[in-house]
Amino acid sequence: MLRAASRRAGALLELLGGPGKSQDKSLPDGFLMEILETREQVEGARDSGDPAQIARWEAWAGQERARYTSEVSGLFAALGDPPAPEALREVRTRLNAWRYIERLIEQLDPDYDPARADFAD
Repeated sequence: MLRAASRRAGALLELLGGPGKSQDKSLPDGFLMEILETREQVEGARDSGDPAQIARWEAWAGQERARYTSEVSGLFAALGDPPAPEALREVRTRLNAWRYIERLIEQLDPDYDPARADFAD
């Protein structure tokens, strides 16, 4: 069962003829450098043991997760019939970045489960 939103989006993308995650590893411009720097800062916050720093990064990551969820939803909604290959590749690019955010959240909270997070509240 695909309870995690990012997994559902990936499955839908492939059903629509888009590239799978192993076929296209592209990321938004500048994203990789930004996430590498962010991960270093997160590691520093975790090493410090300061709950306020960790909470700040958890909040940031949650906002980024929500942003990517919204972006991917919007890209799916804008797909034509049939979907244009470049539009499907853009969805894949955003999904790839979203996966990095999910991994960052897991780094902050090893008990994090994206499937549970989808159904929170």
